[in-house]
Amino acid sequence: MCRLIIGRHIISICDYAFRNCTGLTSVTIPDSVTSIGDYAFYRVSKALFLHMDDTATISFASNVFSSGTTVYCYMFSPVDAWATGKYGVVYLDDIDIESIQSVALPRAFVLACGDTYSLSCGVFPNDGAAVTWHNSNPSVVAFENGIVTALSPGTATITATVGAASASVTIETYMPATAFELNYSEAWVLAKDSFDLSVTSYTPTNASATITWSSSNTDLATVNSNGHVTTVVPGDVTITATSEKGVQASCLLHLCYPVTAVELTAPAERMFVGLPDMQLTASVTMRTQTCVNYLVTFSSSDEAIATVDSETGLVHGVSEGEVTITATSRSGKTSSVTFNVYEISPDSSLKILFLPASLLRIEDEAFMESTAQAVVIPSTCTSIGHLAFAHCPNLLYVEIPAACTSIADDAFFNSPNVFIHYTD
Repeated sequence: MCRLIIGRHIISICDYAFRNCTGLTSVTIPDSVTSIGDYAFYRVSKALFLHMDDTATISFASNVFSSGTTVYCYMFSPVDAWATGKYGVVYLDDIDIESIQSVALPRAFVLACGDTYSLSCGVFPNDGAAVTWHNSNPSVVAFENGIVTALSPGTATITATVGAASASVTIETYMPATAFELNYSEAWVLAKDSFDLSVTSYTPTNASATITWSSSNTDLATVNSNGHVTTVVPGDVTITATSEKGVQASCLLHLCYPVTAVELTAPAERMFVGLPDMQLTASVTMRTQTCVNYLVTFSSSDEAIATVDSETGLVHGVSEGEVTITATSRSGKTSSVTFNVYEISPDSSLKILFLPASLLRIEDEAFMESTAQAVVIPSTCTSIGHLAFAHCPNLLYVEIPAACTSIADDAFFNSPNVFIHYTD
């Protein structure tokens, strides 16, 4: 920050001459100046303006200063007539100018942890006056020899005091992100549709960032400042998010024609409550393009039996029964699969064989051609012999403990429907 004393050879200050010069804290305008242009000192930080002459003719544009500016002038002078009602006015009549004491600091600002900022204050009229500084939060910022250093996320206030006058500036600090992730790294979207991208996580976890969005091809898709993408025609386009520190993350968007066909498939005709979820596959066709599990919404016929993630097609078993999962495209194309959900419990509808708790080994051919639908092997069992569960077409589920470390290669020969679950 500094004080500006305009030379007496200057007779006019042009439009925008000192606009956005936030380092200025006071300006002295000499008697020689007869006009000041539009926005000449606009957005100058808390500046104090002084015009000494009470008789000189001077013309002002309509927007010379920002609101909040203080104008020092003589009462009933042309400056007074112009400034009154628009800015703060202090009259110099019968005042010892040298006794006027004002302190000015810049407006509040934001600083990233690790960054520095050179901070000084303007003192009017005596720039050489001794300044006393106070830092409200040394754990957030360090302040030494006029240099502010951001230490940790938070808020701190630096106050400058000269005699009875003082001014403060609030500093907000944040942890800059070294990396961040978007809600999608790749997605399929219908052309002429819209899509929303956002940041889901930062590294480190307490970091933040100011994000700027851009499109690799605005003829295909545009993106606004909030990550809202508007697509135009089919094709591939990359949307990139860039932080104020230059860190980037991108999403590849495949812009598609309308869906012409959907084929939904399941990896099995059954699933079990409490076991890993079942991933369905929706093969989606659009003219010359194909994708999997995009451009459709998944739904369940009975969420009391099984729920399904509407975007991914991952099915979670809830209770025993039959359920139908359907994939539906925006164009109305659908495809469905129906399967049974079973509960592995004594009261299940499955024909379950619970083997004795003292069992150490399942001998060769022990349950060959069994009609059981489910078998629960106790934690004491360490081995399963040859053909132990061979030729069991009804067998759907076998629970094997972690202690069972020896299983014959043909233990489940010709039992094509069995699902084997290894427990901890």
